[in-house]
Amino acid sequence: LMSPDFKFTNEWGCEICGKQARESKYNVVYWTHLPQPRVVFYIHNLCEAGMNYCHKVIKDQERVINAMHMMPSPPDPSWPNTDHRTPESPYPAASSCAKSNDEKTAKKGFKMSRCSTCKLTRYCCGDFLCNPGCQKADWSRHKKV
Repeated sequence: LMSPDFKFTNEWGCEICGKQARESKYNVVYWTHLPQPRVVFYIHNLCEAGMNYCHKVIKDQERVINAMHMMPSPPDPSWPNTDHRTPESPYPAASSCAKSNDEKTAKKGFKMSRCSTCKLTRYCCGDFLCNPGCQKADWSRHKKV
């Protein structure tokens, strides 16, 4: 699963190649058969979504982890990529505002706030980029997450 809603406080790098992280991929491992069921989320910072080299490495790791826990690996998505991102139009930085996606908001020291409900998604704080504010403007989309 890929999510634009996991945003980070710092300028994180892709855990494979070190470029600026632009997407989060997360894997879920669960043990519902235990007396006290457990769920573990593995969150990976990646330079881009799609089947590039970095994403392939993470998918291979996911297959190994799932095999170790006797879980089936989820199939690769079969739907077409309709996002049409290009090097000239990359995914927004993983530390940018979830609404405006402005690259300036991803820089260290830029004043940001977190969603008051989930505490994961970041928004710029009503400055020149946002009036009345990105969190309020994004709520109809983000509340589903």
